[in-house]
Amino acid sequence: MLLVLDVGNTNVTVGLFRGAALVRTFRMATRRQATADEYGIALLRLLRTAGPGEPLEGAAMASVVPPLTGVMAEVCRRYLGTEPLVVGSHLRTLPGNRYEDPQALGADRLANAVAAWALYGRREAPPSTWPPAPAAVPVVAVDFGTATKLEVVSADGVYLGGAIAPGIGISIQALHQAAARLPQFGLRRPDRVLGRDNAAALRSGFVYGFAGQVDGLLERVREELGEEPVVVATGGLAHLVVGESRYIQHHDPGLTLAGIRLIWEWNRTVGESPA
Repeated sequence: MLLVLDVGNTNVTVGLFRGAALVRTFRMATRRQATADEYGIALLRLLRTAGPGEPLEGAAMASVVPPLTGVMAEVCRRYLGTEPLVVGSHLRTLPGNRYEDPQALGADRLANAVAAWALYGRREAPPSTWPPAPAAVPVVAVDFGTATKLEVVSADGVYLGGAIAPGIGISIQALHQAAARLPQFGLRRPDRVLGRDNAAALRSGFVYGFAGQVDGLLERVREELGEEPVVVATGGLAHLVVGESRYIQHHDPGLTLAGIRLIWEWNRTVGESPA
């Protein structure tokens, strides 16, 4: 089994892979002040719920929370007995990267780009060895998380760039802070665009508004590419938008975890330096 950690600003997502299959996921709230012992005990409790444990083949992690990167690495060493692979641009990832500073590209964004290109840009099975063969078409990964992020990769595996916008959740929080009289409302698919009370109007604005925002960005991406990309969505709030978008073709909640696993697979060969 491979343990994969996606350390985000809102949640730490834990995945267990048997080969290429994601067999179990867990979520823990991100707590920047928590110690390695606190996270280690919580992680062991979650893993026990998965049933009889299989030996861990390794661990890999992507972190966008610098104070927790070392903490979670220590959790892997102390509680799981393994040194984790920490995802970064110095590893074998995509064949090319046009970001002006590749190290500034967040590990989660890099993992999403890798997984979208390897899993959705080709008709054959995803590559398990480095270097991966070119895909058939360019891809776009859209992550509806704390921020809404788009990552664009060419068919030959070059990261071309991306876009970042405020996420749905933090936008709701900001609106409630600025307009105290607005009601609390549950996010779900609106019955109609024209809401007939404040909660319905907010629901319509957020769900259809974010779908329109992403579609507008994707239209411009298509224009810049000059060809039709495959678009795959992920993230905790993706399910709200996927059905309302004209361009999103796939919904993969485990996309980030799958990208971390692929990067681990491409870098696991002992004694070889990343290309």
